[in-house]
Amino acid sequence: MTPNNTSITEWLQSTAQLLGFDGIGFTPIQSPPATIGYYDQWLANNYYGSMHYLQRGRNRRFNPRTILPGAQSFISVAMSYSIPIPPPHYRSDPTRGQIALYAHRRDYHDTMLPRLKELSRIMDQNFGTKSKAYVDTGSILERAIAVQAGIGFFGKNNCLIVPGQGSYFLLGEIITTANLASTSISDPNSENRCGACHLCLDRCPTQAFPSPHVLDARKCISYLSTLDKESIPVKLRPLMKNWIFKCDECQLCCPFNSAVQAANENFETDDRYSPLLLDLVEMSPTDFHDRFRDTPVELAGFEIILRNVAIALTNWGSSEAREALKLLSTDTSEMVADYARWGLQFLSNRQ
Repeated sequence: MTPNNTSITEWLQSTAQLLGFDGIGFTPIQSPPATIGYYDQWLANNYYGSMHYLQRGRNRRFNPRTILPGAQSFISVAMSYSIPIPPPHYRSDPTRGQIALYAHRRDYHDTMLPRLKELSRIMDQNFGTKSKAYVDTGSILERAIAVQAGIGFFGKNNCLIVPGQGSYFLLGEIITTANLASTSISDPNSENRCGACHLCLDRCPTQAFPSPHVLDARKCISYLSTLDKESIPVKLRPLMKNWIFKCDECQLCCPFNSAVQAANENFETDDRYSPLLLDLVEMSPTDFHDRFRDTPVELAGFEIILRNVAIALTNWGSSEAREALKLLSTDTSEMVADYARWGLQFLSNRQ
């Protein structure tokens, strides 16, 4: 006998907790979803940069039943990646590269997806449903789904904010044929939970937010440092500071994160996650793999990280940084050498 909806949702909630997820919610599939107008306008403004897959996958995002015929519900899960936050003076040390906090742990694809697939498999086996699990890989509007499922709300920086717990969360979804009762608390567009606060918009080094809740990825450091397939605009390079992998600026200043990110006075230096730039210059591809094995940084690739190191060295601008740039200017990667030569010229002009 197939259990009723209440027993399915109760089972999902308890099992998700056992699997290590910190939040779970359910929302019925809407085709098209309420966010279609916002998404289409974002595409029309070319804010997606070189991420053309966001345009190609539009129809699948707005009609999930093309992914799974007969689908009725989304299951949204959240997993916290909150860790001790380095104090401000440590983060701003120009001799070190900054790496986004979510990448300080094992690659979340390897952590979350197997658990989510297990949740999906057991549900299908026990309840006769059909399901598909995704973690940042399918044509899924994951943050919008999480909001609709009542897990959190949109901050002005577009991050999902979980009340009382902040925005340091990773998301995953299951599309399922199960008809699950919605856990949505209210209309996600009915209130502005951020109020008059706009710290995240003001703190963004590259001013990547044309307006609240709108991100121009072409200016975002997270995009520029990992996903930009073209040359990073020269005018933006000095604004990237010492970020060598992604960026946390708009989260570090968010009041909703204040309870979970108090500076840890006993923070211990970890050269894997806050590496000295001069050490990175000396890396071989093998060294890179050994240092960042199984983390999101490794996915960016050796060449991209060295390119970002060249930018960070330029923004440091010391005599040691100049010598390191001279070394990189002869790198076998033409991209790395080109950025290093730009850095030397930039510092020469500034002097």
